[in-house]
Amino acid sequence: MNNKSAIPSITHKVECGTERGTAFFVDAHLLLTAYHVVGSSLNGNPIYVEIERVAHECELAIVKKGKDIAILKLNDETVDYAHGSLLSMPIDAKTHFRFWGYPNSLIGETVGQLVKIRVDETYVALPGDFDAYAVFEDEKHLTEYAGFSGSPVYADSDKIIGIVTDILDSHIGFISIKNIENELKSQWYCPRIRLCGISRGRIWKKRVC
Repeated sequence: MNNKSAIPSITHKVECGTERGTAFFVDAHLLLTAYHVVGSSLNGNPIYVEIERVAHECELAIVKKGKDIAILKLNDETVDYAHGSLLSMPIDAKTHFRFWGYPNSLIGETVGQLVKIRVDETYVALPGDFDAYAVFEDEKHLTEYAGFSGSPVYADSDKIIGIVTDILDSHIGFISIKNIENELKSQWYCPRIRLCGISRGRIWKKRVC
């Protein structure tokens, strides 16, 4: 049995103007990331995602105004890329997850990194804010975490349950998929994003729209 995670293979470095972060595929040509990483594209800065050491330009779609989440669409759709599944589930305190992302460096400079976390607190998020607060379980220096905004937060099953949006001292803040499920469903261009949910103890799957 192969327990190797597939998350690193769907997660990539993203760059827009002076901002750098992480994005991950949720469909063959669509990626999710943190809006603050790519928001300067509205001022004319191009968005580039590095895939196999090649920079690919993307278009920005805002999931919801004021929410720190964005969808990126590859301009080049000649290649279908592997992608992950999103899991809409309640996030409980003291649960353990991990995220994979890229330090704050230029495209082509460094490799990705795995970080283990434990949820410290959950609450109803204010508009645009994260709804889960997690402590680092890895003993790494804080400055190594710059650039992880947009990283997928995932469970042992490789189901993606959230997106990193904030680095706060020895903690991170992330927005759960459950918190943005309705926004993902209502996108005007109807993305073919795989969503999962919890129903009577079972995982159910559906395609958005």
